[in-house]
Amino acid sequence: MTRGFGRFARQNVIALFALFLALGGTSYAAATLINGSQIKPHSIAKNRLTNKAIKQLKGNRGPRGLQGAQGAQGAQGARGATGPAGPLLTTLPPGATLVGEWSVLEHAGGADEQYGDSITYQFPLASAPVAHYIEAGAGTPAGCLGSRTNPGASPGNLCVFENETFNAAAGPLICNWIGNSCAGAGRLGFTVVPFSAGSGLMETNGTWAVTAAAGASPAHAAQAASPRSNRPATERR
Repeated sequence: MTRGFGRFARQNVIALFALFLALGGTSYAAATLINGSQIKPHSIAKNRLTNKAIKQLKGNRGPRGLQGAQGAQGAQGARGATGPAGPLLTTLPPGATLVGEWSVLEHAGGADEQYGDSITYQFPLASAPVAHYIEAGAGTPAGCLGSRTNPGASPGNLCVFENETFNAAAGPLICNWIGNSCAGAGRLGFTVVPFSAGSGLMETNGTWAVTAAAGASPAHAAQAASPRSNRPATERR
């Protein structure tokens, strides 16, 4: 039996040696392990803890603190550089509309006396518009839009709406005195020129609208209203 064991040992010497080392290493590891009582406080780094342990380290959020008093106002900053001046509108943009009112109130000494109310556009037009005078109660002609209470004009047109008139002849003129003409409006403005129908108080008023031409500047056009005619001193409203 001794000879058999010796032969077994010689044939398995390497395996037996490996087994010896394995058992010895396990015993050494078991002998060198530490327990919780051997760990010093604050001696383990966070990256050595488990994720569960790390989550347990965070406590509940505390109550919100009171807002502190407002601090003193800081010093005013330096003034910035002045920007460039904005563009000056020299002409009314194409298709844009201007509106306004006009009124003539005079005491006429007799019939066929001439009066007027001169209107200057807020912005000049690139070209003179076609002028229309719409008497009270008349329909809105082509080139004009709206009514006396809401005046409008198509591009390239001036529409002068009559609101009410008393002791004035029909068909006041639309004049362009800057152009020395009373055959229509100018590019800077116009004048409404009514004529008295008789002596006494003469009153006429209304609204107007002008729209800049949308395309090429039209040539100066004559007034589109009917020519002036005398009529009895009656009231139109």
